[in-house]
Order: sequence, then C-alpha cells, then structure tokens
Amino acid sequence: MTKPDKVFRQAYDWYRGAVTKAVAGLPAAQQAQAEQLLWQMLGLLQSDQPPPDDPDLEAFKDAGGAAESLAVAAQIVAEVLAALELVKKAVDGLQGGNPGAALAVVVPVFQQVQRLSQGVAGSRYPSAFSLGKMLLTLSGDAQVENPAAGQKAEQLARLLGAASAADIDDTQAALGWLALLVGCMIDRSFTAPSADTATAMVVGALPPLPVLPHVVLPFKAPGLPPGAGIDLAFNTSAPIGVQAQLALGFDKSQSIDGQDFVLALKASAGVTSFLPVLPPGRVQVSGDFEFGIDLSRKKEAGALVLGPFHGASLKIGEIGIGLVLKNGAPSLNFFARKGRAQLVPEDAFLKLVLGEGIALDFAIEAQADQFGKLRLKNGSGLRASLPVPTLPTGPFKLQLINLGLEPVGGSFLHLNTELSASFGVDLGPFQAAIDRLGLLVELDFSAGAPSLAFAFKPPSGIGLSLDAGIVQGGGYLYVDPARGEYAGVLELKLMAIGVKAIAILSTKTEAGFSLLLLIYGQFPAIQLSFGFTLTGVGGLIGVQHTVDTQALSRGLGNGSLDAILFPANPVGDAPKIIATLRTLFPVKKGGFVIGPMLELGWGTPSLVTVRMGLLIAPTEGAIVILGQVIVQLPPLVDAGLALLRLQLDFVGSVVLSPLAIAFDAKLRDSRVVFITLTGQFAFRARFGDQPTFLISAGGFHPRFKEVPSDIPAPFERVGAAFDIGIIGVSFKGYFAITSATVQAGSELKVWADLGVASIEGGWGFDAICYLQPRFYFEVDLRAYLEVHVFGMDFAAIRIEGSLAGPGRWRIAGRGVVELPLLPDVDIHIDEAWGTDRNTPVVTIPLAEKLAAEIGAAGNWSAQLPQGGEACVTVAKIEGVAGLLAHPLGTLVFQQKLVPLELRLAKVSGSRIAGANEYFGPALVLSQGAEAEPAGQEVQPRQDFFAAAQFLEMSEADRLAKPSFEAFDAGYALRDSDYAFGAAVAQPLQYEEADLGADEPVRRKLRHRGLASYLEGTQGPMLQFGAAGRSRLRDKALAQPALKAPLAVKPAPVTVADKSSLAPVTAAGVQHSVWQAAQGLAGMTNVAGQQLQVVELAELG
Repeated sequence: MTKPDKVFRQAYDWYRGAVTKAVAGLPAAQQAQAEQLLWQMLGLLQSDQPPPDDPDLEAFKDAGGAAESLAVAAQIVAEVLAALELVKKAVDGLQGGNPGAALAVVVPVFQQVQRLSQGVAGSRYPSAFSLGKMLLTLSGDAQVENPAAGQKAEQLARLLGAASAADIDDTQAALGWLALLVGCMIDRSFTAPSADTATAMVVGALPPLPVLPHVVLPFKAPGLPPGAGIDLAFNTSAPIGVQAQLALGFDKSQSIDGQDFVLALKASAGVTSFLPVLPPGRVQVSGDFEFGIDLSRKKEAGALVLGPFHGASLKIGEIGIGLVLKNGAPSLNFFARKGRAQLVPEDAFLKLVLGEGIALDFAIEAQADQFGKLRLKNGSGLRASLPVPTLPTGPFKLQLINLGLEPVGGSFLHLNTELSASFGVDLGPFQAAIDRLGLLVELDFSAGAPSLAFAFKPPSGIGLSLDAGIVQGGGYLYVDPARGEYAGVLELKLMAIGVKAIAILSTKTEAGFSLLLLIYGQFPAIQLSFGFTLTGVGGLIGVQHTVDTQALSRGLGNGSLDAILFPANPVGDAPKIIATLRTLFPVKKGGFVIGPMLELGWGTPSLVTVRMGLLIAPTEGAIVILGQVIVQLPPLVDAGLALLRLQLDFVGSVVLSPLAIAFDAKLRDSRVVFITLTGQFAFRARFGDQPTFLISAGGFHPRFKEVPSDIPAPFERVGAAFDIGIIGVSFKGYFAITSATVQAGSELKVWADLGVASIEGGWGFDAICYLQPRFYFEVDLRAYLEVHVFGMDFAAIRIEGSLAGPGRWRIAGRGVVELPLLPDVDIHIDEAWGTDRNTPVVTIPLAEKLAAEIGAAGNWSAQLPQGGEACVTVAKIEGVAGLLAHPLGTLVFQQKLVPLELRLAKVSGSRIAGANEYFGPALVLSQGAEAEPAGQEVQPRQDFFAAAQFLEMSEADRLAKPSFEAFDAGYALRDSDYAFGAAVAQPLQYEEADLGADEPVRRKLRHRGLASYLEGTQGPMLQFGAAGRSRLRDKALAQPALKAPLAVKPAPVTVADKSSLAPVTAAGVQHSVWQAAQGLAGMTNVAGQQLQVVELAELG
C-alpha cells in the first residue's frame, strides 16, 4: 500500500465533494450509475464500490505517458510545487543541526520523480490530481492544516471573488470539476510526446448521443460573466462517457492575507467535448478547442522564503503556472520570478572580499511544449545560466549564475548539483575571466540513509587579457570533456587594428558534432559617402546549429546582441558570451546558419554607430536581420557621461513558408541629459492558412489576452522619467493595432519628497476600440493624489471610472476621499442607457466595384501552355496595348475585393447595395468581329479572405470556425482546341558545328550548308546518326520522376444527419466551412438541429 501525500489527499476530498454535488443534480434513478461512471473516468480501479475514505495510490489506474509528454511534465511540476513546503522544513532541519532528518523530508519527492522518469508501473497517478495539487498549492489551500469538510478549496474559490458560504461551495465544486475534466483530457489526449499532438483531440462530429439530463455547475462570484460555469451530461450507455461544455473567459486579481493572486481561465466558446470512458479513447470536440489556465501568487516580502541560514537567504517574489491544451501546441509553464539570493558574510575574510554582502536577482522558468519535454529556460535540459540583473558590490564583475542538476546514471535518487558563478576580475593591466567556479553538492538517496556531500567546483574555463598600450590581447579557453564541449575566445589588437574570434565546438550532441564560429575585424574608419564610414566587418557560421528568433527577441532587454555584434570585451565577458550564444543558436541536426556583419558610423568621430548582421538559415527557410543603433553626444566620452545617448536593439525575421514577418525592437540604456527613455516595439504579420496582423509600441491593453506567444514578456512601455533631488516625473504609454482592435493608454506620475512629508499624484487611462463585429470602445480612467507624513498615510483622493459605448452606453466610477481623523468618503456611480445596435455603416454598390475589378488590367494574367504544347512561339508585338496571351495558354482573372460563390452580408463592414452573391461565371472567347462567341469551361482560382469581413457571425462562430478560409477569387480559362491553316512550304537551311570541341567554333565561322535541307537525305542521318541516338535526345529522361507536384488542399466538407451521419445529397461537397454552413441554413425542409457540417473524411 502506497499512501499519498497530504496535498493529494486534499485534492481527492475536493473532487469527492464536487462529484457528490454534481450527481445530486440528476434524477435519483441515475445518480448511482453516474457516480460510478465519474470515478471510472478518474481512474479508480474499483469504481463499482463506494470511493474509500482513505485511498492509496495503488487504488488508481496508472495513467502512463511518454517522458516527453505534457502529462508527465504536469505531474513533475505538481510534485515540485507540493515539495516547496517540504524544502522549507528541510532548511529548518539543517538550521537545527540535523541534516539526516532534513533530507528525509524530501526523499519521497525524489523517489516519485525517479519512478516517473523511469516509467515505473504505478508511478503515474491521474493527471487530475497533478492539476489539483498545483491549484491547491498556489492558492494557499494546501498550507491550511486540516481544512474542514467542504472547504478543501475555499481559498481558490475566493480568488474568483466568491464571498458567501453558498457561493464558495458552488464555485469550489465547479473548479473541482474543471480540474477533474482537464486532467482527464490530458490523460486521454496528451500522454504521447508533445511533438506528436497534432491530432491529440478528435475534431469534428461528436458521437450521436440520446437526449441526456444536464447538470450545470456555476461559478458564482461578483464580476464574473453571466452563465460562467460547466454544463455536464453523463451517457451511461454505449459509448459510455461524459459530455461537457465550458463557459469560461475571465481573469480575476485578488489580494488575500498580503498576497496578490491572479487566476485566469479561458476555453473556446460554443465547443462541446466528449470524454469517452468505455471504450477509452481520445477526447472528441465539436470544433477547434483550446483551454488555458493561469494561476500565480505574488508577495512583496516573498511568496516563498528560505533561510536565513548562516547568512544566506532565498526569496521568491512570484510563483505560478500556465497550462494550455490545444492540438499541436500544448504547453506547460512553471515560473519563479522576482527571486533574490542574499549572502551576508559572517567570516572576516569574506567581508573583506565581498563587502557587507551581495544580493542577486534572478528568475527561473521551466517549460514543456511541442518543442520538447520539461526543461529550464535560458539553458538546455536541467542546466541553466541565469543572468544577473543586480550586480553585487566589491571588486568582482559577476556575469552569470550557473545552476545544473545531473542525475548520476540517469537516477534522480543520486544527483550531482552544481551552483557556480562566472565572473571577471580587474587586476591592473591584466583582466581575468573565470567560468563556473563554485560548489558541487552530491545528494544520494539510492541506498541506506540519505547523504549530503559538498565539494569544490574548479573553474571550467579561464581567460586572461593584457593591455600594454600598443599591443593588447588575450584569450579564453573552456573545456568540458564529460559533455564534449570546447570553446575558445581570442582577441588581438595591434595599434588601431583588432581581430576577435569566438568558437564553440560540441562533440556529444544529438547532431553528432556542431560548430559555431564568429570572427570580427575592426579598423580605423574608411570613408564611404554622405558622412558614413566603415569601421568593422565580421561573420558567423553555424554547422548543425539553427537560430532561435524567439530567444533573440526575449534577449533584447538583457543585451544578448552584445554577444553577437562586435562584443567589446570578448575575453573578459567570455563565459556570458558563450552561454548566450548557446541559447541563441541551439544545436539542431542538419541545421546551418551563415551571415555577414558590418559596423558603420556616421560622422568623424562617429555620432551614430550602426552594427548589423544578416543571418540566413536555409534549412529553416528563414532570414534574420539583427542590429544595434547607438546615438551618443559627445561621442568619445564614457556612456555614463554623455548628454544624449540612444541605443535601439532590434531583431527582424522573415520565414518563407508559410510567409511570416516579425520585428522586435527595444530601447536600452537611453536618456537625454537626466531624462531616462524606455520603449519596446513589435510587429507581426503572418500569411497562409491563418493570417494575422499586429503592431505595438509600448505593449497592449491590460485586458487584451490574445497576445501571440512569441511576443517578449514583460513588454516595456514607451516612456520618459527623471528624478531631480526631491522632485520626480514619470510618463508611460502604449499604442497597438491588431486585426480587430485599436488600443492606447498612458500614465503620468509626479512626486516630491520633502523628508518629513511626501506627496504623489498621477493620472492614466487605458482605451480599447473593437472594430468587429461592431464599433465599440471601452475607456478606463484613473487619477489620485496622496500625502504621506513620516512614512504614514495622511490624506488621499482617488478617482477611477470607465466609459463604454456607443449603443449601450455605460459609465461607472468610484471616488474615495481619505482625511486624517475623519471617516473616508466613498462615492459610487454606475449608470447605463441606450441599447446595443450595429454602428451605421456606409452602403456601397458592390456590382459596380466588382465590374471595375474585372476591367482592371492588373487582375488579368496569361500563362504559357504546359508540357511543351505551345506548338508555336509567339513573338512580342510592338505597339499593341493590353495583355498578350498565347492561343493555347491559360487566361486568368483573379481579384482581392470579395470572395465569389458566396452569399455576402457586408464588405469590410459596409452594407451592400444591389446584388450580394456572384455564382456561375461566364467567360467567353470570340475570334473576329462576326464570329459567334463560344462559352468555355472555367476553373476557379482561390485566395484567402477574412470571413468576418463578409459574413454575419455569432461570437461562438468566431471562436470555433476558421477566421481565414480559401474562397473562389477568380477563374482560369483555357481552350486546348486549335486548327491549322494551309501548310506553306519553306526551305530549311542548316549549319554544321562540333558542339563538343575544346574550343567551339564561333557561329559566324561555322560551315553553312549550300543546299536546302532534304528529308530524304539528311533525315536518316539525323535519326540514326550519333546525335540522333544519344540518350540526351530521350525527352522522358529529362522529365522529373514525379511529374505532378504535391499539394495539400483544404478538407472537403458537406452537410450530414447528426443521428446517422448520412450525407445530405442536396448540400453537395464544398471546400469551405462557411459555404457549407450557408447551404445548411438554406435547407428549409429539414429541421436545422438534425444536421451539421462535417468533413467528408469523417463519414467513412
């Protein structure tokens, strides 16, 4: 018997209460059968018996799962979160001088992780408990000693705003069911490696089910959207399973007991899911489904605090998780942010070297997604290099903190842990760089009593540099034979000419070996023109490497480009540069990266410096441009003394298939005199099956959640700030445009500190304007003024409000006046008037505009005949306007105004005057003024259109159906019939030449035949001579092995009966979901609820 830990048991009791509450809403005759079904779905082996009060892990079915799956990653994160309190107890045990007892506390955690990593039978309990343990731990419910029955997730319910006992009971039951359902989805669809989850959930028609009684579990809390909750139905006959529909889409922020919590839930609206139990199988969903949950807790004093222990302490300010379930792109993120490690030396010598102490800020994030199993960011696998934003005092220049876990022999019961630092030291004319000097900790739980051993970690690399005036130089060497990694840095400068080189060679990678090489040369300015100068050239080549554009974008804020573009001190910063290059250019089998770099200046000396690199990754079909623009005045002084300094780091990329363009930029270390400047910018444009568009300066509206995952976070506002003595001013703002919104906002703060008293005031707004499905805006306003005396609140005025409209107008606000020795004055306003209505739009004559498109020459093109069927070659005709087409070629008309063969409701938000549908094209050919025009069969040409621009659709349709689809946009006409006129005899001349001669005879000197070509004489010679019998004459050999190119077309769809899945003949076969939906809407002889749109392949 294997007893579960406390948090598992608490999650079990939470689910047990949620199941009881859900079953109670069913008719009495169905309750027992439904309860058995639910426990069977959860994995209880003896589901036909009442669930035990004191379960053990062996009572649940082993859910299985590949090591690279989201399911295994979720359980590992759950174990780590639940173990945090155990680690705190272990540290307390070390302080008490009892290391054995301290280690015994954490042994079960390592034993469970070991069983998971080895795939031991019975090690993987159902994922519902993994998710439950995460939620209970982060909400604080797991830290409550012996919570009462019915209060197992009380704190979690309060995060959504539930206050009354009844609301807490309903909300925690709904949350329990949500965790239970999502966990069961993971076990059914996400136990395979995350890279193989393109069809994890079956999308399309659900199995035909009888009319089932439904149970609705609501989320009850002020401020939640109406109808938020879970709709359940239980099918106890074949196919046995649970049907669910999630009404989510909100996020809540709450402050409880001094901690700030954020809980966000979202799910695709209008999508029904079915979880099969018998027979088991993948989750089935009625449309494209995506579920997301984010939960974090934050505390200024530390959400988790360890120590102090012998002067060392560790504080983590924010901790949380994010989970996304989606076909092809599942992800799990775990983060510990705003961390600070502090060391106050107790030894006199350490005080001399380190001063009064050092404080290091850090952030650790782990992720599992379609690109790999659970791993640390800023590194690979279980090893990461953490940048140090806050540098310690003392003579050292600390660059990186290195954290690594290495299971000995692959066992997590025997771990070698590395905690080391990479730093530089200045010693007069010498500079030294030392990499990974620190401490090794060996943890051994594999046999007998747990043991803990410490050892010195010698440096993995050492570099030295010398500055002796005329000659400057140095080198750095890094060697790690165990990992097969070798790296070197070389710098040599003779007078004004300098050469730098960086190389990383890895011999034990998934690609076998890999090499990354960067070389730079810098020299006195070479004048170009218009004041520009060339001051440096360089290049990069990576064999078995690729370029990580997302890592480049994320690294803009911490100076990652400094490691690529002409690094200033490559020897002194070698450990940091090498670690950065490993992250930005990861190893990839078959990968290849190459590109040049330039350093340019403007003015002498350079007022403007531009460093740029153009990288090409042919195997990825990607082109990356990266650069830095630096403006400094005066140009030759230290950056800290300049009156004006602007530095913009940027990264842009173009991926060719499908075409995607991205650009990111960020201001770094920029100011004008004493005014600090900040700002970040992003642009995204994707084409193909799922086009998107986005541009932002300074970020997005706080409530805008559809930010692409590759946008760097946090996103810095555009702003300016200064602080002069007792007065300070700060301004921040943003502006963004997406395909459906326009967003803007700003914030101004002013403060003054007079010593005994201080005053602070400010105002700000956030506005978002929705363009679709109707024009609608929301503006949030806020202003405040606060006075503090001796560090305590004295008086304050706070005003906040919102305005929304037009149509249904709403104004809401609150004003608070806080006065000393008097009660606070609190005023609320919440008024609404008007009705929702579509914004008046312009009416356009579509037929006239389409006629203009037909008449536009730019929409017509001609293609030559294929396969050598031209028969004749057409020469250019001088002086003839218009399009010239080959008689046997293809004439193509294609426009981008509107989709054809579709009933249109609008055009880009404008109403349509006259005809709104265009079917059955008629392109005709005629020859001569008196010839009878002949209609010809045409082939449709398609292009992608945004359906919301032309069709009226519900919010559920917007989320469930494709945003962009390929519709008919034009037609191609080809006439292959032809007739020859009378043959005209023409004597043929010829010439003789030896085309294989070493020196071919010039054409003018070739021998020309005196007689005309005669078929009877020269014909046999051409046919049976050496030239005629050559294999090069065989046209079949010149053809490709596969004559027809491969093409993937959209899946054909049709209308089918829900009960029998029989296709409706009258609907036909369509290549667009929207065309099929219009056909379904037009079927008046059949009840609409009996039919559905399905892919043809699903009908067998």
